[in-house]
Order: sequence, then C-alpha cells, then structure tokens
Amino acid sequence: RVFSMEQETFVVFKDNLTKKLLTEFLENLLAEISHYCEDQVQFSYQLLTAILFQDGCEPRMTMANKLGEDIKDSAEYENAAIYYTAGKPPRGKYFKSWKDYQQHHVVKVKNQPNTTPKKLAEDWDKPGLAIGDPEREVKKILVALDVIDPVVEEARRIGADMVVTHHPMLLFRKIESITADTLLGKRIFNLIQNNIAAFSAHTNLDIAAGGTNDALAELAGLKNIEILEETWAESLKKIVAYVPVGHEQAVRDALCGAGAGHIGAYSHCTFGAVGKGTFLPLEGTNPFLGEQGRLETADEIRLETIVPAEKVHAVVQAMLAAHPYEEAAYDIYPVEQTGKKEGIGRIGELPQEIPFREFAKQLKERLGLDVIRLVGDGEKPIKRVGLCTGAGVEFVSLAAAKGCDAYLTADIKYHEAQKAVEMGIAVADVTHYASEVLIVPVLQEKLQAAAKKNGWNIEVVCSTVDGQTFWTIE
Repeated sequence: RVFSMEQETFVVFKDNLTKKLLTEFLENLLAEISHYCEDQVQFSYQLLTAILFQDGCEPRMTMANKLGEDIKDSAEYENAAIYYTAGKPPRGKYFKSWKDYQQHHVVKVKNQPNTTPKKLAEDWDKPGLAIGDPEREVKKILVALDVIDPVVEEARRIGADMVVTHHPMLLFRKIESITADTLLGKRIFNLIQNNIAAFSAHTNLDIAAGGTNDALAELAGLKNIEILEETWAESLKKIVAYVPVGHEQAVRDALCGAGAGHIGAYSHCTFGAVGKGTFLPLEGTNPFLGEQGRLETADEIRLETIVPAEKVHAVVQAMLAAHPYEEAAYDIYPVEQTGKKEGIGRIGELPQEIPFREFAKQLKERLGLDVIRLVGDGEKPIKRVGLCTGAGVEFVSLAAAKGCDAYLTADIKYHEAQKAVEMGIAVADVTHYASEVLIVPVLQEKLQAAAKKNGWNIEVVCSTVDGQTFWTIE
C-alpha cells in the first residue's frame, strides 16, 4: 500500500557511504512508486517518512513531522546529514546538519513572502517595511487592514513578530520627531519595544491580480472581469539562440522553463528556422563540433521567443546551461509590444440585469453593513459594474465612459455625488473599511501558501479587530 502524506520526506544519514547508497535507493524507489501510481492511484510526492540510524546503524522509521523531536532526543543525530526531498523525484537537497536544515526553514523580515510586487504601487505610495529589523527572524505574522493600537496590542498578545497590513502605517505623515507622548510615537514605541515589524502592501495590492479589487468584484458576483485603468505593463524582449540541429528541443525547454515563451494564455511559444552557422575554433578551445584551426559549417536552428525583461538574465543562463556549444551565439532585441498588464479598479458584469436598489441590498448584506449610501436611480437596471476599493471616486467618470451602469467605491463627497447623478451612473458607497477588509483572509491564505511552498516555519493569522470606524442610528 502507498500512503500519501502531507509532510516532507527526510532521510538522516550516519555516514557518507550510507548516504550515497540510500540516496540512490530512495530516488529509485520514488521513481518506481511514481511510475506505478501514475497508472493506479493518485499519489502525492510529498510523502513517506524519515530514516534514522541508531546503534550499529540499525534503521528506525519515524514520521517526518517528528523528525525534529527524534534528532533532539539523540545527540548522535545532531550533526547528521539530512537528505530532504520535496516535489517530484528525483529532486533533493542536502543539509550538512539539523541546524542547517532549520535555517532553510527560517524566514526573516527582509525576505518574508511578498505576494504583491512593490513595482506595481503608485508613485506616491509607501508600501513595504515601515518599522522593524530586516534581519529579525519571523515565526508568526498577523494580517490586518490597518496598523492601529488594538491591532498592535493583539500582535503583542499573540506573540506575532510582524504585522502585515493593507494600509501603510506612515502614509501621508510627515514625521519630524518620534516621542512617546504622541499617538503615532506611542504606537511606534510599542512596536519597537515588542520587536514587532510593520509591513504593508497598499496600491500594489489594489492593482495586483487577486488583490482588493478582485476580492470585491468576486463578492459582488461579477463575471468577465477587466481592468478599469491600466497602470503597469510588463516590458518584453526577444531572445534568439542559434542551436545545432538535434539540440533545439533541449534549449527550447530550458528557455521556456525559465520563464520565456508566454503569450497570453499560451506557453512554450517559439519559432525556429533552419540555417547555416559558421565558426572557426581558435587555440585553447574545445569545440562541440569541428576542430581547432578549421572553419566549420553547421546546420543550426534559429530559435526565438519572447521573454519578460526582468527574466532575461535567468533565461539566458538557462539557455547557456542547456546549449551544447562551448560559446553559444544569441541575440536579445527590444520589442514594442508589452506583456502582462495590471491596473487599478475593475469592471465586470452581473449574470443578469437587476434594479440598482436590489443590487445594493445584496451588497449591504454581503458586506455586513448596517446601512449603505446610494447615489442615482434605485430602479435603474444594472448589468455592467465598475468598482475601485477604498477612496476611488476619481474613477467614476472613467467607469461611466466605459459603459458602466453602476460604480462601487467609498468616501464619496456631496459634489462628487452630484456629478455622478449628472452622468447618469448609479453609485454605491460601500465604506472604505468594508470594501478592503475583504483582502485580510485572502492575504493570509496567500502568505501561508507562499510560506509552505518555500518550506518556511511561519504561522499567519487574521486579526480579530473590527476596524470599522462608522456606525449608525436607525
């Protein structure tokens, strides 16, 4: 019987010879199991157990999640080598000691899993680390919407090393001094004294796919989602490699495996043309084809594809590693088109038309609001909806111009509401807090998933603080 485990695979070795023999055995075993299970049962490659060696090299089996306890129980294993397997075999990593393995699973403030690149943020924004030691180890993260005093106290109480929020703590604040007799200064003191870092993802989280705007669009029941206003586009390059015939597939796989070849929803997009390459190996060379001092003509493939500019270096290195030539010929060109696009706000469609009043009632219930402020005709049929979480009333004109029947945002003022009425677009003020607190559990899940993927021993929890500042009287 084959058991699928949620844990990783470990093998602890007593000596190098045993390590060599058992490593080969384990990888062959995993390969055989995976081959069998592909046809018979669903199988997880994060599996098996740990093999520990006691007196006289007698093996003892132990569950992977007890590995730490087993090693700590015996000083004999403290400096034992560890073979760690994650993912489809044969793929492994060696650690010289238990301490080295533990360090692999440690994440520091400076390299905590950030799921929203800072490059997406608006120019005026201040996301990222506001307070904290970048070198401090992180074991527990608290996720909240704002760094307010109740959240800081909650972080202290649960032993969090870092608070990750949507709103930056120091945004729009000109700090000339930090003293404990001011509200902000007291909060900063509290964070520092309790070794709690403060990190935020603001407009980059608004803009990123799966961020605040997508969370609100999903809650509103919108389909066929598109960006309201584009703010960022991926820069692309063209890479051309000249490969001897018969080796083009290996190089193509290397290029695309490193991130090249993506066009829309398609991957491994390349083009190849046959041609003749010439080269003359000089003294000191070790040519793959031909010999020193003689001009060589080779049948080659001009293999070309597209690559994000930020991945050019990694793609080139992967190509060179797979290329058979001692000196590979390749070119990199700028291109006019762009790749993936990101932007602020979203536009989507309801499954069917619905009166604005009824749509607003649904939003009120789903967002948990006591009341909801509305602008426009309550009986207006709503199908196409635009939105921008937080204070996004500046985009109401754009939403109207793009054919939206309604627009969802927050912090609407009187004259802005008047303008919306004049344009004939219905607007719902869903409150700043309610429109964006949706992202807290989403961010918690993303951070926890990123930590698990990287093998980091950190816990990520959602804040229980209700930060809604407005209340109403019926």
